[in-house]
Amino acid sequence: RPDRVVRGLLGALCLLCLVVLASAQHRLGLVVDAYGLTRTRISGAAVVPWLAAIFVLVLTAGLFPSVTRAAPRIAVVGTLAAILAFSVSNPDRRVAHRAAAHFARTGQLDLRALTTLSADAAPALRELPEPARTAALSALASRLQRADGLAGFNVARAAARRR
Repeated sequence: RPDRVVRGLLGALCLLCLVVLASAQHRLGLVVDAYGLTRTRISGAAVVPWLAAIFVLVLTAGLFPSVTRAAPRIAVVGTLAAILAFSVSNPDRRVAHRAAAHFARTGQLDLRALTTLSADAAPALRELPEPARTAALSALASRLQRADGLAGFNVARAAARRR
């Protein structure tokens, strides 16, 4: 009997956490709409669904004991897949592309945020009209002057140096 009560309370807690995560994702979307996309915001938008998946996994393991043994492996594989998907999604390029689209609509540009982006953002930064393009790319160009060495090779930096 006490085990069922504890499981029920933990399940309720997980469900309430999912409600909080849904609210956080909605609020994050409102912030992005109002102030634009940044690395931090795009990372937050990726972490919230990952946390939700972990809570769903905990709920599932609580409901189905057969899942309990596999849950740690599922969590690790899911986390690795999420990290890979986030990296492949090219977050800096997405931030720069969204900033260029925002600039085209409103004429406003957060140049300070764009100058911190990596070489992955270079193709999207080239879409900006002058003088914003030169200002955004000049900070990137100065960082690209430094050599990476063999261990620091990056395809995006190599492509940005060629252009």
